[in-house]
Amino acid sequence: MVFVGFCENVPGEAAAEALISVREIDERHFSTMTTANVLLSVAIGIAVFAGAQRIAGWFGEPELAAILRWMSVLPAISAFAAAPIAATKRDMLFQPLALRSIGSLFVGGIVGLVLTLAGAGVWALVWQALVTRLVSSIVLWHTVPLKFGMGFSTRHFRELAQFAAPTLMSRFLTWSCNQIPRLMLGLYWGSTDLGLFSSRPAWATF
Repeated sequence: MVFVGFCENVPGEAAAEALISVREIDERHFSTMTTANVLLSVAIGIAVFAGAQRIAGWFGEPELAAILRWMSVLPAISAFAAAPIAATKRDMLFQPLALRSIGSLFVGGIVGLVLTLAGAGVWALVWQALVTRLVSSIVLWHTVPLKFGMGFSTRHFRELAQFAAPTLMSRFLTWSCNQIPRLMLGLYWGSTDLGLFSSRPAWATF
């Protein structure tokens, strides 16, 4: 989930904020950013898929390899949500975002609960994450007045890059401060202690 959080909170939010920041925007901006974000997320997913076995060895969790291979598709699924999120915020249309959150969490929660009761173990969390992100992207594209499209324009990409680059760096530093301690804790202490650390109450951080 550290790797999933990186893909969603760093390139995804940088892409959305860049689309919000452009004053004169057209469909080519949205399609260019969607394509660039998806390609970056696919590259990250391929790297995680290829290194799943080695990562599992680092953490001493053999089952983690199969889990990572399935979860390597999450960044690509989440990447499709950046454009409609930016479109809703530009037009001050917050209902699609609310429907996205409610619908995806509801459906993903049901899937996770059913699989948990069926004895699926950790795979219940994997499928919950997959279904939640998939439903989130589908709901957004169906509720936002934005035509889905993919393509690439060098001129439009340059306009977006001047806004995305500083935001990308800022988000990366923020993510690193929050997630690297979890990564180190999971690496040296194990998944049980990491779970206890992640579920601690907010006041415990002070």
